[in-house]
Amino acid sequence: MDENTVNAPSADSTPVIEELPADEVPEEESPQVGEDGDATGAEENASTLTNDFDDLAIVEEVELSEEERAELVKQANAYKRKGNDLYLANNPTAAEEQYTLAIDTCPKDEAIMAVYFNNRAACQLKLEQYEACVEDSSEAIRIDQEYVKAYARRATAHERLEHYEKAMEDVTKTLELDPSHVEARKASLRLPPLVEQEREKMKEEMFGKLRELGDMCLKPFGLSTNNFQMQQDPSSGSYSLNFVQNASAASSGATQS
Repeated sequence: MDENTVNAPSADSTPVIEELPADEVPEEESPQVGEDGDATGAEENASTLTNDFDDLAIVEEVELSEEERAELVKQANAYKRKGNDLYLANNPTAAEEQYTLAIDTCPKDEAIMAVYFNNRAACQLKLEQYEACVEDSSEAIRIDQEYVKAYARRATAHERLEHYEKAMEDVTKTLELDPSHVEARKASLRLPPLVEQEREKMKEEMFGKLRELGDMCLKPFGLSTNNFQMQQDPSSGSYSLNFVQNASAASSGATQS
């Protein structure tokens, strides 16, 4: 199966970017991170050390020999392959467990860790564990900042969570790295109105909280936020604040008339 295969969303769900896990066909993939967005390949290449990630948290308390590191990576890749098989067999729960074993086994400064996290994120997406998917995709991106599939997958999770602005940011990054990414291009057309709705909702919530705070502060003076009217200048878009001495009476008179 081609590694860029896109799963079609179900008819009753929001269209989202969704891909099969990276490294489903190990023999056809690139051996190192950064060449085509995946960090896969023959097991003898998987143990390649990368010195580009100095900020990675290395959990090993004892320095490992090259042979020990290679053996751990080999074992982790075996877990990964089991996870791939289980994912393709539509068993994301069991697949997630295998990817977790790979993550726990592999030395933490190996670049291939990005693939393990991104593959586990694919399982979490299928299991509708969207927050966890965001976390694992973010970890994959921390390791490889040009990992296209991780950005695309995180965009999917953000969209499912209705974090439309964050989803749009990841879609934009996906297209920056891969302008031909079909699903990202579709999302770039679908998301902008949702982003605008999200911003308007946040604005309304902010004004609501400000009104509550204002009423609490003005109450001792016999005033409320109703005594202040905000008007927008249609030409400039700026706002002006006007004081109304008897807001309740004015409102009552307007109702009677």
